[in-house]
Amino acid sequence: MQQNERQLLRVLLIEDSETDAMLIRREIERSNGFDLLMERVGTESDMRIALHRKTWDIILSDFRLPKLDAVKVLNILETFGLDIPFILISGTISDAEADIVLAERRIHSFIKKSELARLGPTFRRELRAHAAYNETLVAWARALEFRDLETAGHSDRVTELAIGLARAMHMSETEIIHIRRGALLHDIGKMAIPDEILLKPEKLNDEEFDVIKRHPQIAYQLLLPIIFLRKSLDIPYCHHEKFDGSGYPRGLKGGEIPLPARIFSVVDVFDALTSNRPYRFSLSPRLALDYIRSEVGRHFDPQIVDVFVQMMELRK
Repeated sequence: MQQNERQLLRVLLIEDSETDAMLIRREIERSNGFDLLMERVGTESDMRIALHRKTWDIILSDFRLPKLDAVKVLNILETFGLDIPFILISGTISDAEADIVLAERRIHSFIKKSELARLGPTFRRELRAHAAYNETLVAWARALEFRDLETAGHSDRVTELAIGLARAMHMSETEIIHIRRGALLHDIGKMAIPDEILLKPEKLNDEEFDVIKRHPQIAYQLLLPIIFLRKSLDIPYCHHEKFDGSGYPRGLKGGEIPLPARIFSVVDVFDALTSNRPYRFSLSPRLALDYIRSEVGRHFDPQIVDVFVQMMELRK
């Protein structure tokens, strides 16, 4: 990024006072050096719409509004499986009340409206912590690529394709957050597969392939305890299921397979076919698309393949 290029900061403000919103905006713009995209909402329905329409970098919420309160906001975020940085801001709540909410809901930051000058450093601290969390997920994906050099760059490519396909299918930005994380971590279960099987250059025998087939279940067991990754589990757990029910680990069929996994299986196979392997050269995108079309109804969801083919045609 060039020095004169400013980062866009997307802030969702839960606030019913236009005056307070103006003061908060002014303080953010003054103290952070970001280009600011801020949307103010004051009801639950408007908040849900905002979460579906955009990806937010941080949420500021008043403690108590006539039609919404901070606890309800946090419940909605938890239901959606979102861990967006959250700052409680209020002109009426006492320090004691704030301490209770922060302790019960594991919120890190509370700012009084009379102390808005604290917004700048609080924003920077929260954004740094969240960036470190996301970088950890990327590092997990990189760790597998370092172990299996054959797949170098695979996670980045399939993540980009999966996000593009999800948007082409008009999925919400909330769902796309989980698709991105699931795509990055889709093969994390292979970390537990022995080297002599994972890195074997020859074709695997039946017993070895049975070991490989355990990696979705291993991924599920590894990620399930992490609360904000639970809604990202569909891809690591189910991306080897097939539309006709012949996949693994559970033999799910058709709509039983979660939509994110049906989306991902198409882009995963496409990337594998268009990448070089020790046992074969890569196929051209056209031939790879021909193969994917031939597997409609068996391996892949027909509707998803239609959208994917259209998307790839537009990229030419």
